[in-house]
Amino acid sequence: MACANLRSDGSIPDLPDPSGERYAPKWGRLFRWRGVSLETIATAVAVGDFCLIATAATIMFVVYDNAMGHPHPERYILTTLVAATMFVVWLERLGGYRLKRLSQLRWQLSQLLIVWACTVSILLVIAFIVKISEIYSRGWVLGSIFAGAGLLTMQRCLFKIALDYWARDGALARRIAIIGAGKEGQRLIAKLEYSKDPGIALRGVFDDRKSRVPASIHGLKLLGTTSDLIRLARQGLIDEIIVALPLDAEARLQQLFYRESPN
Repeated sequence: MACANLRSDGSIPDLPDPSGERYAPKWGRLFRWRGVSLETIATAVAVGDFCLIATAATIMFVVYDNAMGHPHPERYILTTLVAATMFVVWLERLGGYRLKRLSQLRWQLSQLLIVWACTVSILLVIAFIVKISEIYSRGWVLGSIFAGAGLLTMQRCLFKIALDYWARDGALARRIAIIGAGKEGQRLIAKLEYSKDPGIALRGVFDDRKSRVPASIHGLKLLGTTSDLIRLARQGLIDEIIVALPLDAEARLQQLFYRESPN
């Protein structure tokens, strides 16, 4: 994990950035701005799934309509919309649009194909029961099934590549700083690192006891004191601060909260 080093006196070297604010270049890389929310990405993936299913069905309809002709296109449109809606809602209920799940390609592909197969099966059973299956072209049905599965699979593979790039860049994660390099902080860092949650980006550890704590914890370096952290927080360069101090450290906690208070 990349880290920034302070000057020997504990200060951060100041350089102007393009926006006119002053910050340390290494700190800027660690605490860069996130432009897209996780909710927006999840919504975009869901909308993309809906559109891909509709696209697959539309392509198959055009192909078979030119070859055979279909007197009732509205039935195909309604079936396509129902299938796309069922798929998206079902996958959303399974948590398939959460960032942690979106980052797991094997889970995505397996659940995606299962949900798609179940969606198609339910619609085929309904069509058979109400005796309307004969009004649909078998070629259109089979083509839409396989084209939809293929497009969804391709989209997930491409999205995984993009997601890995964004995750390495820190664009999707909540930028988290930890106060406390003692045993509590070490256990917390180990747990967060083990979770491998792409929505979490540990940016550094801060502790006022610089001479009595490790310089690095599970690859995460001690970046400075709480004064440095407060300065970064006020610049909006981090999203969350986790205090990992023992409950009996009442004096240190009070001092920290008083320093973070604007007054």
